[in-house]
Amino acid sequence: MADYLIYWKNFARDCKSNEFARTEPLADWRTNSQRLHAQLKQGDRFWFIAAGESCDAALPLGGYLVNAFSVRSVTDNAGDDPEYSPEDFRFTVLAEPDKCVWFSPPLLADQIVRPAGHAADVHIGSLLQGPRKLTDAAVISLVALISDSDASRLGA
Repeated sequence: MADYLIYWKNFARDCKSNEFARTEPLADWRTNSQRLHAQLKQGDRFWFIAAGESCDAALPLGGYLVNAFSVRSVTDNAGDDPEYSPEDFRFTVLAEPDKCVWFSPPLLADQIVRPAGHAADVHIGSLLQGPRKLTDAAVISLVALISDSDASRLGA
C-alpha cells in the first residue's frame, strides 16, 4: 500500500459548488496523471491538502489537511462533473465509500508536507505540483494529526 499527497488546488470552488461537508467527504478525484494511474492500487490512500487561504485558516499560504480516502479503483473519467472534463482529466480515482474522512476544521499540516528548505512565505500550492508519494515518516506524522477513529476508518 502507498500513500499519496494531493494538493487540492480548487478546494474552495469545489466545496462551494459540490457542498461538501463532514458528513459527505470527497469520494472521488479526477486526474490526468498517467504515472499515478499506472501506480495506483486498491487500498492506497490519498491525503488532500488545501492552502489556508482557500479554507479560511490562520496561515493563508500554509498547507492544511482537509480530506483523506482509501482508493477503491481507478476508471476512465465518465464526464459526470463539468468542472473536470475527460479532455482535461482522463481518470477518476474512486474511494472506498466507508474509508473517506473530511477534516473539519482543516488540520494544519504545513510542517509535514512543506518540502524542506522552503520558507513559510512561499505558497504551498507552488511547492506541491502534482501528486507525490509520501514517506513513511510523513504518513506517521499525518496519522498523528487525526483522531483515532478517523485513523481507524482510513486503515492507518
